[in-house]
Amino acid sequence: MKNRLLLATALSALSVSAFAADLPSKVAPAALPVLATPAVTGFVGVDLGYTRFDGNYRHAEQGGAFAFGGLGRANMFITPNVSVQIDAETEGTTGMKQYTGSTPAAKSDGRLSNQIGAHVAYRNSDFALGAFGGITSANNLDWDGQMVHGIVGGEAQAYLGAFTLYGQAGFIGRVSGANEYEPKALGFGRAVARYFVTPNDKLQVEFGYAMGDTYANPVKTKITTWGASVEHRFAGPVAITASYDGFKYQMNSSVNEHTFKGGLRFYFDNGTLLSQDRTGATFDMPKFGRAMPWAFNASR
Repeated sequence: MKNRLLLATALSALSVSAFAADLPSKVAPAALPVLATPAVTGFVGVDLGYTRFDGNYRHAEQGGAFAFGGLGRANMFITPNVSVQIDAETEGTTGMKQYTGSTPAAKSDGRLSNQIGAHVAYRNSDFALGAFGGITSANNLDWDGQMVHGIVGGEAQAYLGAFTLYGQAGFIGRVSGANEYEPKALGFGRAVARYFVTPNDKLQVEFGYAMGDTYANPVKTKITTWGASVEHRFAGPVAITASYDGFKYQMNSSVNEHTFKGGLRFYFDNGTLLSQDRTGATFDMPKFGRAMPWAFNASR
């Protein structure tokens, strides 16, 4: 009996020891997975088209030119709800004949504007709320040199099923320039509405308004912008666009321009236009800079 009791005790001790040795692997939590680097989403694109202008400075004038440009946007989430986006855009035209001195249609400058900016935003499935800033440069039509402006503001988006409502408001201030007729300080607002007919078919309309001081002129500068576009993304990374953009630059006189363009977009993600809108490169920059080359003409 004593021998059997000793044997049972020994077997029990071995069993407990074996279980204890295996205990960490049974009850210890699994190692936390390494988080993947957030994916970068966005696109690059090119646009070609035609622009038409008319103005009432000195003489009623009108003309046209070919328009071209390129743009790119890249977005990355730095936390599950905070994203950073970078934008770059350029737009130009071939020469547009303008009145100079006593000879109509004597000068033929092309309009050129460039813009780079960044956005930081808190985002979820219902809305986005953030801030943006950037630099825009533009040449002077009928005047030498170029002007540079800084732009800062706040922005918000609301996601309502197939609709996205997008608003921006902020301030534009001159950093450097070449003449006294350029805008000095402008306050602005912009509204955009998007509708997704399908996840890969987007319609967009927008309206913007900026007003403020000219650098050394008591007359106020007023810039009104408007536009509409349609975009379709194919099964791969390629999308096509068609757009119309218009603006009116007002000072002592005014200039209107109407631009029609078609374009290609190359996306570097596997999503749709709708997913890009809600979780990707959804923000853009206001378009007042493309009107600023007309500052000197509108001052007369």
